[in-house]
Amino acid sequence: MTQAMSAAPAACPRCRSATVEPLCDSPVAGVWTLYRCKTCLYAWRSTEPEENTNPDKYPAAFWLSPDDVANFPIVPSIPPLREEMSTQLVRYHRRLQHVGRASIAAPKKNLPRRGGWFLAAH
Repeated sequence: MTQAMSAAPAACPRCRSATVEPLCDSPVAGVWTLYRCKTCLYAWRSTEPEENTNPDKYPAAFWLSPDDVANFPIVPSIPPLREEMSTQLVRYHRRLQHVGRASIAAPKKNLPRRGGWFLAAH
């Protein structure tokens, strides 16, 4: 752990818990440090303005209490693709394999194409 990472803030600006940990330093040494709260998962750089890093100046509209975080509902997983979307993606992938990426990425002007790939200028 570098010297810049050892001086973590005492409290999280959003939930005011003391579970703040340094995550990483900037690629250029000493420019910034990224911190994260283990309770509410808020993350910030050491170079951000005080309203983002100081618990006393953080906007009240965005405050969370550790109890709020513990009682958040579980976010549902992303549902699977609808069947017609899966079919369209498979067709698009096959078309890329057969036609080649260059002809789809840079179509010739004024040639209409099937399937709505682009509208030709008339």
